[in-house]
Amino acid sequence: MGVSFSLDGSTNWLANISITIGTSQTNANFYFRNSSIGSSVLTLSSTGLLSDSQIETIVADMPTKISLSVASTTLTAGQVSSPITVNLLNKFDLAYRSFLRHFNFSK
Repeated sequence: MGVSFSLDGSTNWLANISITIGTSQTNANFYFRNSSIGSSVLTLSSTGLLSDSQIETIVADMPTKISLSVASTTLTAGQVSSPITVNLLNKFDLAYRSFLRHFNFSK
């Protein structure tokens, strides 16, 4: 998904948008979203005016699922498997860090 903008916050999410501030208006609204964790710099510019920027910090959403990853293999009875990794993922399938969780395993 990455970075996108919308004029109404629910539809028409685009990589870039244009906003018009009418002659009788002093401001206009838009919406921003980013599915990548980290910092995003939003920059507003218009010909003949000084531009402005703002840093938005994007943090991970709470984990919504777990996944296991292991190299596909066939084991002989009693043989130890290769390492199995447990991953915490948010709704965008991005890895979630800094979350202490106890897991139960069953066969």
